[in-house]
Amino acid sequence: MELMNKLDICVEVCPISNRLTGAVKPSESHPVCEFIKFGVPFVICSDNPAIHGAGISDDYNEFYKETNDNIILENMFYLQKKYSFMEDFYEN
Repeated sequence: MELMNKLDICVEVCPISNRLTGAVKPSESHPVCEFIKFGVPFVICSDNPAIHGAGISDDYNEFYKETNDNIILENMFYLQKKYSFMEDFYEN
């Protein structure tokens, strides 16, 4: 965690997919809580919306239910731009 923070490595977090695929067990806290604790940058994404029947808004909602942190949600667009491959496009 400290290394990801130090190297500014951004992690894509897909809350719904992580639960549905069993990557995160229902009884476990989502790893995003540790990312927040250690200052690891992350962006919330939606994985396979057609298959899971849920889109990005649903993933944002799951994140909020897990963390109760609306400040991160308010800054998510900034983070998505910062860590996207098209960062230079948004800056111009």
